[in-house]
Amino acid sequence: MSKRATERTPLLKPPSGKLGSGTDLSASAIRRPPRPDRGNASDVEGRPSVRRQPRRKLASESDASRSAALGGAKLSQRGGATTGSESESERPRRPYHYHQVPGTHRFRHDSGAEASDTEVATFNRFNYISKVMGGSSGRLTRRNSDTGSEAEGETVTWEPPHFTIPDHLIPAEFFIPYRPFAHAPRPGEESKNSSVVTIFAIWNTMMGTSILSMPWLVEQSGFISSIGTFILMAIVCTFTAFRVLTMQKRLRIPPPTHDFQNIMRDVLSKYWEYFGIIFSVLVLVGAMLVYWVLMTNFLYKSVDYFYDLAIGNFSKYDINTTVINGAYCPEDVIVPAVDETVELTAASDSFYDKLWNTQTAPLFLIVLLYPLLNIKSPTFFTKFTGMGTISVLYMLIFVTTKSAQFGIHVSFSDSTAYDYVQLFRPNFPVAMGTLSLAMFIHNCVCRIMESNEHQEKNVRDLFIAYFLVFITYLYIGLLFFMAWPFAKTCIQDNFLDNFLGTDPMSLVARMFLFFQMCTVFPLLGFMIRAQLMTFIFGTTYPGPGRVLLLNTFVVLACVLVAVFYPHIGQLLRFSGAFCGMAWIFTFPCVTYMVGAYRRGQLRWPGALLHSALIVLGVVNLVLQFVVKTD
Repeated sequence: MSKRATERTPLLKPPSGKLGSGTDLSASAIRRPPRPDRGNASDVEGRPSVRRQPRRKLASESDASRSAALGGAKLSQRGGATTGSESESERPRRPYHYHQVPGTHRFRHDSGAEASDTEVATFNRFNYISKVMGGSSGRLTRRNSDTGSEAEGETVTWEPPHFTIPDHLIPAEFFIPYRPFAHAPRPGEESKNSSVVTIFAIWNTMMGTSILSMPWLVEQSGFISSIGTFILMAIVCTFTAFRVLTMQKRLRIPPPTHDFQNIMRDVLSKYWEYFGIIFSVLVLVGAMLVYWVLMTNFLYKSVDYFYDLAIGNFSKYDINTTVINGAYCPEDVIVPAVDETVELTAASDSFYDKLWNTQTAPLFLIVLLYPLLNIKSPTFFTKFTGMGTISVLYMLIFVTTKSAQFGIHVSFSDSTAYDYVQLFRPNFPVAMGTLSLAMFIHNCVCRIMESNEHQEKNVRDLFIAYFLVFITYLYIGLLFFMAWPFAKTCIQDNFLDNFLGTDPMSLVARMFLFFQMCTVFPLLGFMIRAQLMTFIFGTTYPGPGRVLLLNTFVVLACVLVAVFYPHIGQLLRFSGAFCGMAWIFTFPCVTYMVGAYRRGQLRWPGALLHSALIVLGVVNLVLQFVVKTD
């Protein structure tokens, strides 16, 4: 039989069933089938051979832990050493004998001794591998009973599945909203989420800081052209995310290759997997830059307000312009001329103003956030993932309430009116670049969807989630834009900057978003560390020195951007266009076309469509350097 025919033959399930994946592995012993004896193999006719893939070495574990994780530890029924007289067929396969302490994330031995961090990490890896390999099976090898060499037409023996731990692994709990009262899975069960939780997990993951720039995007793009751009990007991002989610099934790639970066490696080459990791890290770095700029803004204005409240001085908020329900146009503010002979500069030269200003506020964030970045496993912050949903709901209430107070101010015909709205503007690529980041979830969509209780509904849930994202962005952008009571050109790239610091609703919004971003920021840093360090060193924590060095570079970049270039609109559109070109437009399309071509399934309409999307991604990036914002 040819090698190609051999590779297409499906693997058969082992006669003893599949591996368990519960948190208490001592509840049921898993016995390993006897190692095949080349001289006394049992007869099975007509079965082709399947070649074993080489095992990858785990750089982050000791030899004993590595042997245990891969099922090679010789442990007895109670975890003791196995004597040499026991036959291998009767030795129970018990890689771990730790029990999870109820209500905690700790594990203990039968004797009461707690497992170390390394042992817990290895145990979690084993659970993960057991899950993804639970439905797979071993291999059938045809061997000559006399020589022991592989040959066609001879006896066939079954060997256990040989699995490896993936290099790229981001915990799913970083994306799934934390539910403190959720039903804990029983031993041997996988933690699953309903379709509603999965949909809102995707929605919550995409609802980031870009929500504050939606009205500005409508103003930059024009009324009609912005709606068209929103629809176009929603369709493109949904389609390519659908391609990523269904790539493994579509191309019939066998498990455990479920992560899209691993799919790129299998279909294309290992270098494409490296590109995927690099661009994924760049997306996260761009998000951290925007977060630092916004947190600086929120922290500065909140502290400034409470300081003025303490001293009873609100003269700085008496600006010489019109204020409507706490909103004003920054471009209309008239700064009065100050006579140098009058001692009006004393307040600006005070110790407080020297210590606390827009240039020093980013430095104070280092004291708060830098220690959090260096936490070995910041799983504590996953309990606050639900804060993202609450903050988005508050922003919806905020925009709806302010718009109701303002009323609708739109004029499509009178170009001299203050509320004149342009239907089309050539700056619409600004919205394309920003929405590439706002609707980006391609590098973790498989991770989120694998926890869905009903796997057959993954595609439906993905489409529903993207529709909710599209409606949320369009609602906030169009409603605030049409209700804005001043000139539309006054809308800032962070629409909270259009409100005075004394406005109660905007003050609550800033404080709420600041706290939510402080809990998400360490998770973003951990995800960068997990991808980059695992790629380079094979472990998420290669030592405090390397972790400190990485976090120092990240924080330094954030501070420099917050001090010298605090424009989130520009950061969003350039980082979105650059990383979106790779992850949204190029990687899914190239992987699909190459995989379909090798299977003989590629047709010219599909090739033309996917090629056009790649070109669109390149054009989107180029236009960001051509188009200038107002």
